[in-house]
Amino acid sequence: MNLPDSSKPGKKKRPKYSKKLTGTEIYSVISNTVYSKTTAIRNEWKELSARMGNIRLLTQEEIETLQQQSAKLLKHEKALQQKK
Repeated sequence: MNLPDSSKPGKKKRPKYSKKLTGTEIYSVISNTVYSKTTAIRNEWKELSARMGNIRLLTQEEIETLQQQSAKLLKHEKALQQKK
């Protein structure tokens, strides 16, 4: 196998030949893919976290109050429909 003179390889050729000789090219591909996906997921997480900052969960008392108000409004609506 004839390899180019490695004592004076060009800047772009050295990593290419090095990867071919050592079989590490696949690891570069995997590393780049993992980095890209991790970055995308991290950015999405940051966006969702920022959006959730304005959301709070209701307490059980607030839920019960809203359910009672809803039941009253439904009864009132039903009564109005019967009057028609």
